[in-house]
Amino acid sequence: MLQLCEGLIQAFLAPGGVEVKLPFDRVPYDEAMLRYGTDRPDRRIGMEIQDLGEAFAQSEFQVFRGALESGGVVRGLKAAGTDLTRKRFDELTEQAKQLGAKGLVWAVVEGEGWRSPIAKFLSAGEMNAVTQQLGASEGDAILIVADTADIAARVLGQLRLELAQPADGQDLFWVVDFPMFEWNEDESRWDALHHPFTSPTGDLDGDPGAWRSRAYDVVWNGWEIGGGSIRINRPDVQRKVFTALGIGEEDAQERFGFLLDALKYGAPPHGGIAFGIDRIVAMLKHSDSIREVIAFPKAASQADPLTGAPAPVDQEQLDELALKVTKPKE
Repeated sequence: MLQLCEGLIQAFLAPGGVEVKLPFDRVPYDEAMLRYGTDRPDRRIGMEIQDLGEAFAQSEFQVFRGALESGGVVRGLKAAGTDLTRKRFDELTEQAKQLGAKGLVWAVVEGEGWRSPIAKFLSAGEMNAVTQQLGASEGDAILIVADTADIAARVLGQLRLELAQPADGQDLFWVVDFPMFEWNEDESRWDALHHPFTSPTGDLDGDPGAWRSRAYDVVWNGWEIGGGSIRINRPDVQRKVFTALGIGEEDAQERFGFLLDALKYGAPPHGGIAFGIDRIVAMLKHSDSIREVIAFPKAASQADPLTGAPAPVDQEQLDELALKVTKPKE
């Protein structure tokens, strides 16, 4: 499936002068989130995020130790040759807080140690271990977040883009092995990360949080240009997914009986992918927005400047759809 799609992408991009090398890399979702903080990274800019938990496992600095002991992470990245000022570090810290972090630890490598507000709380061994792990040298900046894995990824992924230098070349690859579910804290239940008809992998009698899905996205220079999945083709597997989502046997039959009954008669393995043709064309034209290439662009208000939509609806149209319009009470 993916090999076929690679050939289609190559055929589509070649006339635009884009050199496509086959086969594409396949990057697991967890690896993408750890190294880049996003599932659609621009790998050309480098600045990979690394887990620093081992270096700070015995740290006396309570921010790091507390995060690790509570099941969180300590992760960071190196920004080489950026020559950041104290004002800029303060701006990045504020941005990290707006993205959900409690704060941002920053440091500049100087000789054998760091210039950092927290340097006095760290041992020379800790600072040296992190400097070596990140491959930092004198003058490089180090940014660290101690929080949950999700927040660390979100913050460092965004700061990575904020500090990135312009990148050249082309990078096309697949992101695979997505989690099947994500935990809904508000409702204390699992939600399907893609949709409940994506084929799962793993121990289907075990923890749903460990299940992976046979979903895949194709990423080009940091933009998702297509995505799809292999679908469930067995009724017993579909029922297990419904059960994991908290949909009981009777409810599943009432809501999805047409599908469960159809699958009993046999269905071949099947799947598909949808490409964002408008996004691909925008990138071929080096445009920052798909509004520059789509036929009927919408304004921020969702209005269509070309056709004048949305337009008033007359009574005949309302009657045809059995709709009635009532004015809200003042």
